[in-house]
Amino acid sequence: VIETPVQASPFYNLITANHIQSVSDNCAIETVELSEDRFSCSEIGTSFEIQLEATDIYGNSSTCNSIVTAKSVPLNPNYLSSLCLADSLQLFANLDPAFVQSYIWTGPDNFRSQEADPIIHNINNSNSGTYFLAVTTRNGCTFFGSLDITIDEFYNPVIASDTTDYCLNEDVFLSASIFTEQVNYLWYEGIPPAGNLVNETTDPVLVLNPSPGKHFYYVEIMSEICNSNPSPVIAIDVLPQPAAEVDHVFITICEGEDIILSTSIFSSILNYEWTGPNGYFSRDRLPAVIEDTDLSDGGVYTLTIDNGICSSDPAYTQVTIFEQPPRPEITSNGVFCEGQNAVLDVLNTPTGIRYHWFKNGQLFNSTSSNSLLLTGISGIDTGAYTVVVEDGICFSDTSKVHFVSIEDRIPIGATNNGPVCEGEEILLSSTFIPGALYLWEDPAGQLFSGREISVSASQGTYKLTVTSENNCLAETTTEVIVDVRPEITALSNTSLNCMSSDMDISFFPTVFPVGDYIYEWSGPGMFDSNLENPVITMLDSSINGTYTLQVIKENCASSPATTEVEITIKPEIPEIQLSNHPCIGDTFEIVIQNPVSGQMVEWLWTTPLGLVTTFEPFLKINGFNNNFAGNYTVIQSFNDCRSEKSESIFLDNPVIPEKPNINGLGIICEGDNLIFSTETINGASYVWNTPKGPIITSAPNLEIQNINTTDEGTYSLYIELGSCISPSSDIINLSVLTKPAPPSFPIDTLGFCINEVESIDICLESYPVTGDVNYILINRLNGQVILEQDSPCFDLSFLNTGVQKEYTLTAVIELNDCQSDLSNDILLEFNEIPSQGAITELPSYIVCGETSVSININNPQSYPVNYSSPNADLVISEIEPFEILVSNLNIGLNQIILSSSFKQCIDFYNDTTELIVLDKPVANDDDFTIQYSPAIVLDILQNDQISYPIAPIEFSNLNHGNISFTDGQVQYIPVPGISENIEFDYTICYESCQDECDDAHVTISIEGNEDCRIGNIITPNRDGYNDYFTIECLENNAYPDNALNIYNQWGDVIFSASPYNNDWDGSFN
Repeated sequence: VIETPVQASPFYNLITANHIQSVSDNCAIETVELSEDRFSCSEIGTSFEIQLEATDIYGNSSTCNSIVTAKSVPLNPNYLSSLCLADSLQLFANLDPAFVQSYIWTGPDNFRSQEADPIIHNINNSNSGTYFLAVTTRNGCTFFGSLDITIDEFYNPVIASDTTDYCLNEDVFLSASIFTEQVNYLWYEGIPPAGNLVNETTDPVLVLNPSPGKHFYYVEIMSEICNSNPSPVIAIDVLPQPAAEVDHVFITICEGEDIILSTSIFSSILNYEWTGPNGYFSRDRLPAVIEDTDLSDGGVYTLTIDNGICSSDPAYTQVTIFEQPPRPEITSNGVFCEGQNAVLDVLNTPTGIRYHWFKNGQLFNSTSSNSLLLTGISGIDTGAYTVVVEDGICFSDTSKVHFVSIEDRIPIGATNNGPVCEGEEILLSSTFIPGALYLWEDPAGQLFSGREISVSASQGTYKLTVTSENNCLAETTTEVIVDVRPEITALSNTSLNCMSSDMDISFFPTVFPVGDYIYEWSGPGMFDSNLENPVITMLDSSINGTYTLQVIKENCASSPATTEVEITIKPEIPEIQLSNHPCIGDTFEIVIQNPVSGQMVEWLWTTPLGLVTTFEPFLKINGFNNNFAGNYTVIQSFNDCRSEKSESIFLDNPVIPEKPNINGLGIICEGDNLIFSTETINGASYVWNTPKGPIITSAPNLEIQNINTTDEGTYSLYIELGSCISPSSDIINLSVLTKPAPPSFPIDTLGFCINEVESIDICLESYPVTGDVNYILINRLNGQVILEQDSPCFDLSFLNTGVQKEYTLTAVIELNDCQSDLSNDILLEFNEIPSQGAITELPSYIVCGETSVSININNPQSYPVNYSSPNADLVISEIEPFEILVSNLNIGLNQIILSSSFKQCIDFYNDTTELIVLDKPVANDDDFTIQYSPAIVLDILQNDQISYPIAPIEFSNLNHGNISFTDGQVQYIPVPGISENIEFDYTICYESCQDECDDAHVTISIEGNEDCRIGNIITPNRDGYNDYFTIECLENNAYPDNALNIYNQWGDVIFSASPYNNDWDGSFN
């Protein structure tokens, strides 16, 4: 915006430095030029576009566009009037008459004048108003101004300003009434009479630059003969200048894309104005998106923000739009043969930076050139191809679809009937393809035609080329193998004359030339193998014989070769056993348990008397004595093939065992285990003589399970050590005592509540016994004895430790040192009282006029609950596991008691819930006669029937005054001077039952509520009449909170009282 003042010339120059926001370059700026640098006054009030071009020192240039609005500077006329005498008013144009062609003043009371400074005589209130000045300059330009003048009693000056809203750092112009005589203007900030003097001037104008916020000003005028009253207060708002800021200083897009302008500055009091290329204009903070752009939409977009008074400095978004590449066109050479190379070209757009190729809508490849090479194409390369050209940041539209068709690769195959041996022919054949040509090439390069041919075999690759009718080529090969006949030059095996059955025999051939062969072995026992080096395991005599090998490579077989195997199997290690343990003079044998069979067999014995050879599988010794004591071993020999040595047998010197002793008890209880023992002798047998016959053990003890009376009698023992027998032991007479019958508990489970039990006694059922009986109580889980006593009743109070626990107990009876079997089990449970049982979700419920209600129960542990009530008429039923229905409710208080139990802890927890059933409240009409007061408290509820707290009272149909309900009180504020009855309706509802309501009507008759008329006369001459300033309605303390302030003509307080008691006699300091 460019402001144009009144001047002699009709043209105005644009000064570049005053109107350019910023111009910058990495290099120095050489020149800055505007497309238009002047305009005439006829263009004032219009907007026009100007282009700025900046050029650096190297000749590089850049342009931007902006909208310029021409605005005239308002005229500043003023006026002059007398302060003390009301006679005349003079207006002043304040212009150089050299520039002005004509003046036209218009104003109130049909005022019109063509003078520059006209005078109006004998002014009065009809001359108040706005005076307008229109000036035409000598060059034909027109300017306007105005002046607001208020004509009043001239001791009340007027303060004015062109506007009451200013921007920060903008000068505030205050003006006052103009007078012809010499006066001083006293300018105050604040509220009279307490304002602060800001300045004193002789001119009726004051220029200020106040801080942000609201300021109050008034003026007083002082002359030599009189002073004015304070003027009315004028309020001036000083507003901060808003700041404009764009979200994106630079936007770079391609042709056809969208321009999105925005600012993050937001306030509901701000106005936004966007301008830009192509006459772009928007008043939205977030303007509509500029869609489908072209190059003409590029340029500078300007944002200004104002708050209705102050405008921000402009902010700019530079939009640069690049040209979009033309739509590409794909060309190619037609049909492609599978396996060959294919090229797709873009000829109409060859200079793109990058080409993005798509196949069937999916990105396939990106190239830097305008060609796409498809190497060795196949069926997967067929499809619809498109391309997008990338040039800078811009992308072209997608090309039309170009379909790539591929002739399938010729399905050919080449085979031969090889391998063949040296000197044979080979048969070559291929797949049949109608109309195709076949050309074979052997490893030496010789060519043959035909689909199937027989030629002399050569080792190597035969190549086949097939040409289709469409000149698509296909090639394949087949490998021909010409085998050399193998020769077995040597054949051996690892067999020995004497071998054990767990040894292996391996065969080793030597074949020329070295290669991969098929080995065909045959031999004794239907032996066959295809391994190069077969192995025979688990040897026996059946493997002996001739083994034959023939080596085959493809169809070429060698001559057979043989090798011989002839072995003897080594005998097993002999296992020897002593026929009996000899005493002195006995004959005994050492026998071989696994003798080898066959001819030429012998056994070689090593004895304490030397080596002995036998031809039978045992060694016999007669007349045993101490010379024969020692170690014996043997070796088996078969056909001179010997086994390993056997383990040794050691013969001690012959010993006769001593008379044994039996250790054990002679008296035992029925059902117990009998255990007798004696000393240990290595290698001995123990012969126990019992009432049921002899028992032989290899261990030095006798154990008989579950003894009964049939086992009573005599027991003795003798020991056999080989043929040596000990004397018999002493006899033990065994007595078996009868076991007592098991006791029994009369119950299986006994439970207690920890805090409710004092003593715990449990008794076994009566049991007829004679003799000394002992009763034993046992912990079943760990077998620990809890009590042992001679009474069948047990005091178990000590088990109640105050902690929740359970015990499984059993008992036995002990009679004559014999213990019965276990009794049945009894379970003792000590249950701790839970801390809390079932409760309702709320301790009390308000029920609004219902006769039944459902209540949710909070019972996380699912304790059994018993429901009861002191209200005999209530019916309580459980409708869900955690929900009850209470019906037949009474008006008023109803109680529900929940009693929870846990095992033996009956009714351990009680919870009481109150159900308060509310009936509808009853509101009754009220009539009040009350002495007038500024605030009247009414007890409108005193005759109403209310049984529970109510919600705030609702009032309606009040004819005068105000009424409220606060802190449980109804307060009425009357209107002074109203003499008729006050009427209103009110509604009361229970606070917890908003639908239970009733209405009533209230009538109030207020006495003493007349108009308070205040006089304005006082004659303090002490004649008893009007000596005091009296306000009659303040009598009798009617308005106890009143306050009185009395001012003089200058706004000074000369008297003040609160409350006023009708006692001012007109005096003041």
